[in-house]
Amino acid sequence: MERIGFRSTRAYIGMLPVALSLAAACAQGGDEAGSPDAGQTARSVPAADFTLTADQTHNRWSATIPAAIRVPSGSVIEAFTMEASDGQLTPTSTVEDLGNLSFDPIHPLTGPVWVEDAQPGDVLAVTLHEIEVGAWGWAAVIPGFGFLAGDAEFGNEMWYRAFELGPDATTLQFAPGIEIPIRPFAGVMGVAPATDSMLSTIPPRSNGGNMDNRHMVEGTTVYFPVFVEGALFSIGDTHAAQGDGEVGGTGIEAPMRIVYEVRVIKGGRAIREPEYETETDYAVTAHATTLDEAARQATRYMIDYLEQVHGLDRTDAYVLASAAADLRIGAVVDVPHVLVAMHIPKQVLPR
Repeated sequence: MERIGFRSTRAYIGMLPVALSLAAACAQGGDEAGSPDAGQTARSVPAADFTLTADQTHNRWSATIPAAIRVPSGSVIEAFTMEASDGQLTPTSTVEDLGNLSFDPIHPLTGPVWVEDAQPGDVLAVTLHEIEVGAWGWAAVIPGFGFLAGDAEFGNEMWYRAFELGPDATTLQFAPGIEIPIRPFAGVMGVAPATDSMLSTIPPRSNGGNMDNRHMVEGTTVYFPVFVEGALFSIGDTHAAQGDGEVGGTGIEAPMRIVYEVRVIKGGRAIREPEYETETDYAVTAHATTLDEAARQATRYMIDYLEQVHGLDRTDAYVLASAAADLRIGAVVDVPHVLVAMHIPKQVLPR
């Protein structure tokens, strides 16, 4: 498919910005997810070793989906993504086009990437070095989808709007006098689950998936538990902007160009669901069928992290989480699961 709104790869590499603050302990040489010194070093965005185009996609989770490329641990990949409808919606679409929208091709994911030496029980660290927004994006209210889909007021509502974006845009005009800051991220990231079934991409799971976590932005390192040989990492459902929860069912859905690095961590701390860190915070994620249970599980994961990485007594860790950590809603519309994250500032952690 045509790459819409991006500079050419070759020309762009010569203009890569420098001094991007990374939150990647693994990219800096540490093999322990959650190293207390992670995210303290500024470095330039590396040139890509491999490129994946926006037609190298799939839209299911399965260990049987063939890898688009095979790469060694430590590789940097440039990936182009489609917007979430996989071309069904365009800048000239109208609200009437929503009536013909099929969910079958939803969430085209660029990949999978087979990472050499990745084995079940390892952790795959994915550092998001750069996220560049394409020329346009869209948002919609789709009948039967969204947090208020059961309300009479919104259950049958249809609404669609396209927005002009581009790699240099910092805001988008939602309406006269209303501007939304652009803060791009990938709504879906994950590794293959250990199943031959073709699972829907709609809900978040232990492998990652549709986490819709707006805090996983450029400079973040996300840690994924590896379930199958090669890990088989994929990325997509890119959003130019979104609020916590994505309550209406969409963010500002947009095609993007992402430069990320993959690294296999062996012999480190085992994790059951994705965790991540930014320059300022360490965070855990948990999915469940209710917000209450997801929040409880995220709290347990944070206690595990504080005990295993920082040596705190479990009760001390529980109190520290209560005093200093924040629960954040990732997604509430991706049935049957919701996703909750818990962040703790690195400044309160022992060094």
